[in-house]
Amino acid sequence: MAISVQDRLAILELVARYNQAFDYGDVDAWVRTFTPDGVFADSGGFSVQGADELRAFARKAAQGDVEIRHWNSSHVIEGNGDTATHSCYLMIILLEEAPTIYGVGRYDDELKRVNGEWRFVRRLLTRECER
Repeated sequence: MAISVQDRLAILELVARYNQAFDYGDVDAWVRTFTPDGVFADSGGFSVQGADELRAFARKAAQGDVEIRHWNSSHVIEGNGDTATHSCYLMIILLEEAPTIYGVGRYDDELKRVNGEWRFVRRLLTRECER
């Protein structure tokens, strides 16, 4: 059975919660967007897996001096039952006196419904250009 419109909206909300939690330094909320054994990786070979590694990564990022905002578009969601894939474009805005585009890329995600809520099993960031 294909995923419903309600599932698609829940996945888009998951993406928004991920973005806002990361951008505002809410480490625990960001970690909760993943399954307990979830993976965040990038195309350069970086990878963290599981709540402890995800939390350590997010804490380190939250301590930085740079403020950013994630912007996503062109979402494509496919799924069946309790599993789905999602891909979207990513633009990272660097908040400075005059906001600038810091980087552009895409996310490719594997998702799973856990206790009725969608979570990232694996989130792969492919950087296409960076300042």
